[in-house]
Amino acid sequence: MKREPRTKPSAPAVGTPPAIRIHDEARVRVGDLEENPFNPNRMPEDQLTKLRQSLRDHGLLENLVVRRLATGKYQILGGAHRSRVLVEALGTDALVPVRVVDPCDDAHAMIVNQILNRNHGEDIFADKAALYAELSKSYLPEDMALFMPDDLGTIRDLLEFDRKKVDALLKELDDEEDRVEDSRMVVITFGVLAREEGAILDRIRALCGHHDFDGANSRGKLLRFLLEQEWKRIGGA
Repeated sequence: MKREPRTKPSAPAVGTPPAIRIHDEARVRVGDLEENPFNPNRMPEDQLTKLRQSLRDHGLLENLVVRRLATGKYQILGGAHRSRVLVEALGTDALVPVRVVDPCDDAHAMIVNQILNRNHGEDIFADKAALYAELSKSYLPEDMALFMPDDLGTIRDLLEFDRKKVDALLKELDDEEDRVEDSRMVVITFGVLAREEGAILDRIRALCGHHDFDGANSRGKLLRFLLEQEWKRIGGA
């Protein structure tokens, strides 16, 4: 069967900001919610336990995202694990707030599902450490591990983070890099006619006086000595 190409949405006019659709909010029975069959996301039992604790302590902070089905039910696109906890805690007749994506065909539903599962930023370690340091004034690490997303080992690592020590270490590394940059060897080359090379080197030897520049790389040693002397003469360090 030949698959028809999907119609691409028309591009907004130049200079016009793209429209952002605000989806309707509704309250539906928990029993009218159905999980979708294409969600690849799975939550380990320890994380599910934390989710239960979070919902008990703080309530439902974020609406479930759903689409309407022809059966009159609502298919969950975002919040499947929360819906399971809601069934456990509230039963099937309780009303919960949802955000309804409409219209929404199967392809759009899959896209929304993945966006909701994955479209998140990344924590800045130092800022997260500061957050945990503040929480540690009220909670022990073992207590935070019961309701925060991170495990106990990660929380302890964050609490041991010392921003001042890290800043000092970074400055030390920068200074060391500057010292290495200042002291690194630079290769300088000269182009001379082959027939004149011998006379030029003899002249440099005469200028260098008693210094011994025989052996390996004698020409390089001579040129370096000459450059150093000229650098001192013009006032270099």
